[in-house]
Amino acid sequence: MAEEFDELHIIKNNFYVGNFPLVINDNTNPSTQQGRLEKQCLIFRSLIALKQYQKIIEEVNDNHPEEFCAIKLLAQYLSAKETDNKGDIENVLNTINNVLSNSNTNPVVILMFAIIYNHEEMITEALQILEKVKNRNLECTALYIQLLIKINRTDLAQKEVTQMKSWADDAALAQLTETWLNLALGGDRKYQESFYIFEELSQSINSVSPKLLTGKAICKMHASNFAEAEKLLLESLNKNSNDPDTLVNLIICSRAQGKPDELVEKYIMHLNEVCPNHPYIKDYEEKLTLFDNAAKRYTQ
Repeated sequence: MAEEFDELHIIKNNFYVGNFPLVINDNTNPSTQQGRLEKQCLIFRSLIALKQYQKIIEEVNDNHPEEFCAIKLLAQYLSAKETDNKGDIENVLNTINNVLSNSNTNPVVILMFAIIYNHEEMITEALQILEKVKNRNLECTALYIQLLIKINRTDLAQKEVTQMKSWADDAALAQLTETWLNLALGGDRKYQESFYIFEELSQSINSVSPKLLTGKAICKMHASNFAEAEKLLLESLNKNSNDPDTLVNLIICSRAQGKPDELVEKYIMHLNEVCPNHPYIKDYEEKLTLFDNAAKRYTQ
């Protein structure tokens, strides 16, 4: 039997590679109600990626499908996270507990909750809820693998990638997931494989997004080709000057090349402006504090 055509193939791929404006402005009109719901979910999530949280918070109410409500909850969480509103964050986590107590297994709902848990460094909890749905939803599987890599369980991640490729080998997200694993495993061959995957995705999707350019740059940095990596990162920055991943990798790449401190500080300040809660910024500030405290011991 012929494989069923996915009307949302293009919009999904644009979402996965970070072409969020193209997702929002896509004129595809799905023929089914489920297709229309999936498309709107991708649009809402693209708005979140562009930090337009309030649009979703204002538009979605309790009468909307549970998928929309879960996406709204992610928007509320990220908005609260940016302003360090601990009360609102706690409210979001309490809501998640209430929903999960009813044994909810909607993949979109579970995915949104797992993303929130990941931000809260509740990795065990995220893996537990994803376990129930990961083999029925590609994004849930991809996040599950990403979390395994995050906790250095590449052995388990390899098994999941192998299984995923048996039913989603040609999917763009499956290929992206393989690049994450390759970079975690390391080695020149793995870095080159990942670089080729990013190249192929750029050609097949016919668009080079900041995410793909930064991915290629990371491969080059792992191979110690920092000059080529910097070119790719500057190209990415030209496409989106506020992309946090691009800025973080530019900081790392610039330091590796011995670039002037003024340039590195400029990137750090810019990252702090666009994403003050980024893990790199928190780690950087923590190390500055530790250094200052250590220095005081020798200056007093």
